[in-house]
Amino acid sequence: DYPEALRRAVTYLRLGNPALALDVAKAVAQPGQTYELEAFAIAAQAADQLGQLAVAAEFYGRVLREQPDDREALGGLARVCAAKGDLRAARQLIGCILSRRPRDQEALQGLSDIEAMEESRREAVVCLEAALRPISTQEAEAPQRERREWRSQSFSPEPARPEQVTFSQHNPLPVW
Repeated sequence: DYPEALRRAVTYLRLGNPALALDVAKAVAQPGQTYELEAFAIAAQAADQLGQLAVAAEFYGRVLREQPDDREALGGLARVCAAKGDLRAARQLIGCILSRRPRDQEALQGLSDIEAMEESRREAVVCLEAALRPISTQEAEAPQRERREWRSQSFSPEPARPEQVTFSQHNPLPVW
């Protein structure tokens, strides 16, 4: 018989109240209980939704210690690892899912997201390296030279002639 508390936790989770779901699931998630793994899984999902990544990782890990092939726990822990920036671990966890279910759409999407994050990191590193690269004397002097050249130019803007000014029928302001 599925405990009433876990039914409530699932209901809270489905109704968008992960905080209540987490509290109830934690109360039921006692080692040695009949529905311990279900409580761990609900607690992990609720913590994940709340952004409590360390708590979510702990509960996903508890599920995986008992059931290493649990697809939901593998996927959840992969999301948590990616959110924490551990893309290598996230890729390995998704690899576990894909080794058993090569066409798993959610896992394939997760793998694509991880590859996009890795590409963004590579691009960020390239930009940082360029920004931190020592600049040559010539590069350092270029902005000063451009300012001197700009100041030496004499500007005498010509006023607009009436025939150059037009008015739009929808916009009463002149269009130059």
